[in-house]
Amino acid sequence: MANKRNVLNYRLTVRGVFGRNRTVKFDTFSLLKGVDPASPKTLKELLPMAWTKLAEIRFKSGTWKIEEDPVELNDYQDGDRVITLETYALLSSKTIHQAKETDIPSKAEMVRLLQNPTPAMQAVMAKLRGEK
Repeated sequence: MANKRNVLNYRLTVRGVFGRNRTVKFDTFSLLKGVDPASPKTLKELLPMAWTKLAEIRFKSGTWKIEEDPVELNDYQDGDRVITLETYALLSSKTIHQAKETDIPSKAEMVRLLQNPTPAMQAVMAKLRGEK
């Protein structure tokens, strides 16, 4: 018997120059997975996570956006283990924020954010450190 539930995944889509590359490249990074649709994340919570990821990949120039994907999770019992299948609907993602490199905070703003992190930023920093 399958147990079905709907969740939201948030991802950062980047098109530009980042990392060691000197040419324009396209890539997608997961910000959050398995968020309850009854309490979706706000832009205020997602932006610090996106900025942290952009700093981590050494984003230099280009555009980036935060997208929300509705996902259906199906849990199947297979003996003593549970198998979870993720189902995505094509063209169902919603763009939450679209930006250019000028929308990334300055180094002074990032220092201020790191010194007084929001709860969302604290969660991301704990995750990067390997804490739960």
